[in-house]
Amino acid sequence: RISAADALNRGWCLMELNRPMEAATAFGMAESRSHGNKTAQDAAYGRSLAYLRLGATQNAAVAATTARQTPERQANLSAQILSQRAVAAYNADRCSEVFIALDERARLVPENRDLMLLRGWCYYKAGDVSAATKIFQALDMSMSTAESRSGTAEAFDIMNRKRMKY
Repeated sequence: RISAADALNRGWCLMELNRPMEAATAFGMAESRSHGNKTAQDAAYGRSLAYLRLGATQNAAVAATTARQTPERQANLSAQILSQRAVAAYNADRCSEVFIALDERARLVPENRDLMLLRGWCYYKAGDVSAATKIFQALDMSMSTAESRSGTAEAFDIMNRKRMKY
């Protein structure tokens, strides 16, 4: 039997080695062997991060609630969970869920460039080409990339085709 502190250290080492499944197990062991102290808090946080790295968003959300976290950690975990939910919803063509997840996340932390692109493409898919264009143009003006130029070009192409019909 290893101590809670040793299991916690093992979990962090396994995360460094990019072995999140094993890390989640070690963090779970640390949490179960500690009793509501800082080790339990750190273990719950580590287990949440391990599940996030695995893409197991729901497990991460559950693990995040097993021990009280600092406001910073809670915001970090919530933001990562909401990011994964937004990407999963986008991949499943559920734009309304994307907007909900991104709006919730934006209340916690500023929206990063990748998620702004995701929002733009979701507006585009939902047929709000004007909103998509504004996002793509803003991104392109702040830092032009292939993704921002592609989004802008696609949106302008759609708007031009609509104008030609009239």
